[in-house]
Amino acid sequence: MSGGRDTSASAPAGAAHLASRYGALASVLAAATAVCLVLAYHRGGVWHPATLLGLWFTACAALVAHAYAENDPDAFGKGADGRMPPLFTLGCLPYAMPFWLRQFALVRFSREPRWNRLADGIWIGRRPERPNDLPDGATVCVDLAAELSAARFLRSWSGRYVSFPILEASARTADDLNACIDALPETGVYIHCAQGHGRTGFFACALLLRRGLAATAAEAEARVVAARPGVKLRQAQRAFLMSLAPETADHLPTAEQLNRSF
Repeated sequence: MSGGRDTSASAPAGAAHLASRYGALASVLAAATAVCLVLAYHRGGVWHPATLLGLWFTACAALVAHAYAENDPDAFGKGADGRMPPLFTLGCLPYAMPFWLRQFALVRFSREPRWNRLADGIWIGRRPERPNDLPDGATVCVDLAAELSAARFLRSWSGRYVSFPILEASARTADDLNACIDALPETGVYIHCAQGHGRTGFFACALLLRRGLAATAAEAEARVVAARPGVKLRQAQRAFLMSLAPETADHLPTAEQLNRSF
């Protein structure tokens, strides 16, 4: 199952501060690259290594800025099978490398459990690297990481893989969330992003609300944090979850309010 964007529904505000940050970075890199081009030209060659690196990093920063500005988790090209095209992998390497390094450190040095049990047959955790990283009984793996390809073993795993990418510190539309959650079985579900903290917590709260396992967004978050203490939601993610709870339907946050709270 792919988590393609539902453009017919209004999307929740993305992480506007990240869009601004990467947009500013792209501008600075573009200016520095232009300087390198001028210097290289006067020295008799345009395609200096510094120029090529500058173009690469500028294009990557611009792509990331666009992704966050439009709240477009598909911008990185991740497919329904969890693979990312080589061109996207190479192009996004300057952005993705810190995530991979953090993932490497987590796997080898973190004392946090790889996963925690949220409810009967529902587990939340970080990106699995190998089959034994999944809890016993998991038959569905929900991958929320937009910037990381799925582990290779999942391509031949006997269970079902679901790609539902969410940008870091962001959300998806209620229609997208509900459609994904409704398509999942009642048990045997493993939910992860990169570390199993932000997006995993957000999706897990949405699942509890959708299935009636929590009456309020606050109750859902409390249950998720109790299960995995490292979970930390953004203020705008909390506001969006409040809009999913029936008793808060009269107090839906506006897009402007969500944008300010990231």
